[in-house]
Amino acid sequence: MRLDLPSYKQGDPKWKNIVINGTKSTLGRYGCTITIIGDLFNKTPRETNTWLKSLGAFQGDLVLWLKTPFWKHRFYCPKVPAPMSAIKAYLRARKPVLLQVSFQKNWLKPNHWVLATGYDGDTIYINDPWYGDKTKLAPRYGITSSIAILGGAYFDKQILLPKPPPPPKDPCAPLKVEIQALKNDMDAVQGTLKDTEERLENSRKVVGISIKSINTLKDALRVLRNKPPRIVKETIVTPAPKLSAVEHLNAWWNIIFKKRI
Repeated sequence: MRLDLPSYKQGDPKWKNIVINGTKSTLGRYGCTITIIGDLFNKTPRETNTWLKSLGAFQGDLVLWLKTPFWKHRFYCPKVPAPMSAIKAYLRARKPVLLQVSFQKNWLKPNHWVLATGYDGDTIYINDPWYGDKTKLAPRYGITSSIAILGGAYFDKQILLPKPPPPPKDPCAPLKVEIQALKNDMDAVQGTLKDTEERLENSRKVVGISIKSINTLKDALRVLRNKPPRIVKETIVTPAPKLSAVEHLNAWWNIIFKKRI
C-alpha cells in the first residue's frame, strides 16, 4: 500500500533561500524536516515554515516536536534493527512516518529526514525532500530498509482516502430530467384513467341492473296491457217470496203430479 501525498523539494527556487526562524539556515540547505512536515499536512515548505513559527515550534533552526500538531513520539535505532512492524502498522493505518537516514550509506549518524508513505513487503516507499521525488528507501539510503532507518518520529495524523471523482457531466442530463418528468406525468394520467375506467365499469353494472329491472317492469306492463281484462258477470239473485202452508202444498202437489204426467 502507498499513500498519495505531495512531494515538495526543499531546494525549489521558490523557497530555497527562505531562512528558518530568523537564523542563517535556509530551507534549501536545512529544511528537510520542515519540507516533509509540509508533505504530511499538504503545505509548501514556505507555508510550513511560517505555520511552525506561528506555533512556536522552533528552537533555533530545529523543530520542537512537542509543539508540532499530531506528533506522538520519537524513536532512535542507529545500532539496533528498526521497528519495522510498528512502522508498517502506522502505514496500514494511513499514518505516514518521518524517518531519519544518512546520506553516507550505513553511517550511524543521521543527517537527513524523509517521509515514509507506504510499503510492500520489506520495501519502504518514501518522499525524499532533497530530490523532491517519490522513491524506495533502499538502496538509496542503505542496503535494506531496516539498515537505512536510524530513527524517526510518529505522527497521529491519518491521511483520509481521497474523495471519488464526480461522475462526468452528461450533456443530455436536462433532457433526461424532462423525459422523466413526462413519464411521471403519464404514469399519473394512466393511474387516473384506470381509476375512472373502474368507476365507469362499476356504474355500468349498476345501470345495467337498473335497466334490466326497468325492462322487466316494462315487459310486465306490456303483457298486462295486451291481455284483455277478465270480465266477471254479476248474477242477480232474486229472493223467493214467502208462501203460506197451503200454497206450499199446492206447489208441491203440482210439481209431483206434473212429473208423473
